[in-house]
Amino acid sequence: MAVLLNLDKISKSFGTKALFTNLCLTVNEGDKIGIIGNNGTGKTTLTKIMANMEGADTGNIAIKKYLKTVYIPQVSTYPTCATVWDIVASNAISDFKNADVKAATALSTVGFDDYSVKVDTLSGGWSKRLDIACGIVNEPQLLILDEPANHLDFQALAWLEKFLGSARFTWVIVSHDRFLLERCTNRIIEINKRYEGNIFQSDGKYHNFLEKHLQYIEQQDKLEAVMSNKVRAEIEWLRRGPKARRTKAKYRIDEAHNLIKELADLRDKKRTSKAKIEFSASNRKTKLLVKIKNISKSFGDKDVLKNFTANFTTGLRIGLLGGNGAGKTTLLKLLSKKIEPDSGSVEHADNLKIVYFDQLRESLHQQKTIKQFLSDGNDTVVFKDRPVHIVSWIKRFGFEPEQMDSTIASLSGGEQARILIAKLMLESADILLLDEPTNDLDIRTIETLEENLLEFGGLLVIVSHDRYMISRVCGLFIGFTTDAQAEFFADYEQWEESLKTSKKENAGKTDKDKRPKKEKIKLSYKEKLELENVEKQIEILDDKIKSLEAQLGDPKNFSDFILLNKLTEEIALNKETLEKFYHRWAYLNDTR
Repeated sequence: MAVLLNLDKISKSFGTKALFTNLCLTVNEGDKIGIIGNNGTGKTTLTKIMANMEGADTGNIAIKKYLKTVYIPQVSTYPTCATVWDIVASNAISDFKNADVKAATALSTVGFDDYSVKVDTLSGGWSKRLDIACGIVNEPQLLILDEPANHLDFQALAWLEKFLGSARFTWVIVSHDRFLLERCTNRIIEINKRYEGNIFQSDGKYHNFLEKHLQYIEQQDKLEAVMSNKVRAEIEWLRRGPKARRTKAKYRIDEAHNLIKELADLRDKKRTSKAKIEFSASNRKTKLLVKIKNISKSFGDKDVLKNFTANFTTGLRIGLLGGNGAGKTTLLKLLSKKIEPDSGSVEHADNLKIVYFDQLRESLHQQKTIKQFLSDGNDTVVFKDRPVHIVSWIKRFGFEPEQMDSTIASLSGGEQARILIAKLMLESADILLLDEPTNDLDIRTIETLEENLLEFGGLLVIVSHDRYMISRVCGLFIGFTTDAQAEFFADYEQWEESLKTSKKENAGKTDKDKRPKKEKIKLSYKEKLELENVEKQIEILDDKIKSLEAQLGDPKNFSDFILLNKLTEEIALNKETLEKFYHRWAYLNDTR
């Protein structure tokens, strides 16, 4: 297995803040690596060093000669008037003719039918596909993606999973999406100062990482217990007043001090700050909180919800599922009394206490300081009828006292999310409505939020693209379809299966309808060249598949399980590529 990249004891700091020290990491050919870690630990910086976009302060970096590496940032900016073809073709490093073929292949691979669509009309999911098309157009050996799953809806996440899972090149992603990490990676890396070299590595899926991480924590706890016992014995010995002038006594005194320092260092590494999230229910006795009967809601000509009926009771934890614009946020606003239905009725129990986490975070006053926003400038806040000093309150969410006078606008996305949670936690709730609360949060904070939501005693309704979290927290799901209908599902997997069934029944119609379209016009000169190339590629792939299938069916190969497995994988990959070329060929022929 060839080594593509090796980082040996690298360190990186910004000002007085050290991100990591003596970090070692090797990327091998065939690796599918997921990088995780708390916000601010240096994940993005590390990936930029790997992509040779930034240098390390100290240490050695060895890169395979002529290695093709592509880095895809969290957010890409393109000229708004440009087409997707313009963007991808301009990234193709080749002569003119091959650049066209490369651009067409890359766009087809990520699912674009229409190459003339303008960049500024793309949704978040299709923008990410464009990013990836720009990345793969030059056939990289190593693709590095920073938070590719951020703010994507379920359909876009499903596509991203399929793309990464079937990729033949090596890739590294920074991600907090644990479903993505579980389904696609073969190695997980966590960046954290508690580890030797600030890094913990685990081969396998995300669940393998959790198992090995637990073993590591248990070993550290045992080590701390052993060292604590030794330190107690040494302290007792020191108290008895050994004579320091004796050589042996002096040596033992020095060793005792070193042992005490080692124990302090171990405890310092184990000490990690995390937000202490605790939404509190009002504990009201009323069982039925909201009764919805046959409601419909439209915005302009678009129907969002049709003839929906449901009863929402205390103790339910409901996840809302569906693509962007399907109606999830609309239902939250109906439940929160922010909007009214066009028809039907929404009946709320008397004096309901509703806490609403807004996806757009519009309640955050950007120009206010943290202290002004949380306590109106007072020194205390009231939590569960008890006064809490503002310094203690913000430290609970991972902020330092000196940040108290920082404006909301100066905070990162993750910090703003934590501040909004800190504000909403001051209110007790009968109904807790959360619209994308995990955006910009790291896994550690999300896990803390999960633990609290599992204990919340009121009604919880949550919208989140974090499939791992809602699968763990929710016991009931409402799935929204493109025709403004909403159905109940027992779990997330049942919803996924329903999407697959619907897709088969519609023979791809739903996916095609979601793609950017253009008017039917004659083929351009470039498209005619592309059509000729596509037809050649179809012929080549068809012959190749027949040859591979012949080898697979040859009795001589029946005992060679390694070869049979390899042939099966190659046939599947080539058939998938052939299907994409046929799809593009049909589109070009239809246009012609």
